[in-house]
Amino acid sequence: MTQSAWAGCRSALLDFLFYLPCGGEERFRDRCDKFVHLSNGDRVLDLCCGAGALTALLARRAGADGRVLGVDICQDELESARIAARGVPADFAMAVAERLPLASSSFGKCCISLGMHHLAEPSRRDALREVLRILMPGGSLFVIDYNLPRGTGKACCYVSDKDGLQR
Repeated sequence: MTQSAWAGCRSALLDFLFYLPCGGEERFRDRCDKFVHLSNGDRVLDLCCGAGALTALLARRAGADGRVLGVDICQDELESARIAARGVPADFAMAVAERLPLASSSFGKCCISLGMHHLAEPSRRDALREVLRILMPGGSLFVIDYNLPRGTGKACCYVSDKDGLQR
């Protein structure tokens, strides 16, 4: 078995073990979608969107009057996301979470689903600052993750202060 094939099997096994208590990946994503509480016309950024499963669900909920953008650093994941989201009003872009090519105050909500644990501490902090920058006043951030590295709890507490990140 090649290293790439082994990595794919390992990833599938870890996904299975993670989603099993949630009732499967589809049910997990559906629960995330409902938690975000979207309505027609909402503007949502799905940061670290991966293969776009949540992005597609959010786009269906935001409707044709909304805007849902999935952003990821991996081109292969984005290609999978575009295929999975055919017929859904979602857009996808490649960018790093720490430097988003987006206008300030351009989204009302931001979701980071199972992406924060991939970022090192300085990158996590920079990504959260970027989220604050792109969120509209009164906007909401939803972080859904597991096994977060040390320091993330503090960083997420900073996000609650829209006027700035302060210790």
